[in-house]
Formats: sequence, C-alpha cells, structure tokens
Amino acid sequence: MAGMRPNRTRVRAVLNAYAPAADGYGGELDLQVLRNDSASADEDFLKPKVGSSIKAFAHEQPVIEPGQTVDIELTVLGGPRGERTVVQAITAVP
Repeated sequence: MAGMRPNRTRVRAVLNAYAPAADGYGGELDLQVLRNDSASADEDFLKPKVGSSIKAFAHEQPVIEPGQTVDIELTVLGGPRGERTVVQAITAVP
C-alpha cells in the first residue's frame, strides 16, 4: 500500500538513563542515537537522527548499565490516548 511505513526502528545508541515507572511495572529508557540501522532509515516511524534523544518504555529493567552502547529495536504503539515508543529488543555492544 502506498504511504505505509515500517513500524520498526533499529538504532545503535548510548543508554543515558533508566527510570523505573511509578507503578513498578517497567520503566523509561533515555537513549542518545549514534546511528540509525533501520532497513529503510528514511521511512521508519521514529526517523531518529544521529545525536538525537529517544525516550522508550521497557517492560523490564535492562541488565545494561547507563553509559553503555546498545543495539536496540523499537516500535511505536498507539491508541486513543496517544502513542508510545516501546523496546522490543536490546543488546549491549561489546
């Protein structure tokens, strides 16, 4: 279909911080984008630029420490109350 964009964003980023959610379920990651590794970087939902910041919800606290470089896959979930960027996979870069 014309106009459809993939709802998958892959980036290499630095994990700046993790803040647990107030209700105890998951938390928010603050990421600094190093590069966009999406299959079609110009057409993904987030269109992250090098140096930009992304805030994303994670269901579980990552076992990765702030300051580490990560490869991360994100999706955008939306509904009647807005949208949210959600972590699908995260891996530390050695």
